[in-house]
Amino acid sequence: MDLLSHPDGRRREHHATARTHEKLVAERHTEAAQRATHRGRREVSALGRLRDAPFLQEGVESVQQVQIEVCRHKQEDFTKIALESKRVACDLSFMTTIAKPITHTFFMLVKTTNVWLALPPKARFQFLSAEIEPLLKQHPAVKMRFFDSEAFTGRYSDVVMWETKEIGDYQAIVEGLRETAFWGAYFEVLEIVPAIENAYAEHYEVAPMGG
Repeated sequence: MDLLSHPDGRRREHHATARTHEKLVAERHTEAAQRATHRGRREVSALGRLRDAPFLQEGVESVQQVQIEVCRHKQEDFTKIALESKRVACDLSFMTTIAKPITHTFFMLVKTTNVWLALPPKARFQFLSAEIEPLLKQHPAVKMRFFDSEAFTGRYSDVVMWETKEIGDYQAIVEGLRETAFWGAYFEVLEIVPAIENAYAEHYEVAPMGG
């Protein structure tokens, strides 16, 4: 059948062509809108990143500042520790110089009693072995030396010399002697003379006389 000569056929062809054209136009509008939407999203995303850039930079700078502060505090702590260690070392050196151990000497002037002289020599030595020697062994930091003086003076008969760097040990020996018959019964303690050998030489930092 000849469509050109048929009126209905020409109308259907015209309508089909119009619909096709409208469909193409609609599709082009849709694609354009989608492209515009995607472009807008990309622009918004890019704009968001640009807006976030200062905050990101600020965050990086904050972290760097914190790291710098931590390092500075650590350095200050190390400096304080070093200074404190140096100060303690100086204090210890000063204390070592000032607090040099001193040998103290005590001259104990004693006089024998009649009770002691009445004892036979064997009984005297038994007393010394049983009472005095154990006391001395308990305090080895104290040295004792005994001098007879009865041939040279009537004031005292003997001199007991004690030497020690530990005053506490010497005092303990004296307290121990007071608990025995040595103190008062056998010997009368007349006087105790404390002394420090060559103390002047230490004070003036000179060599002691006599070498």
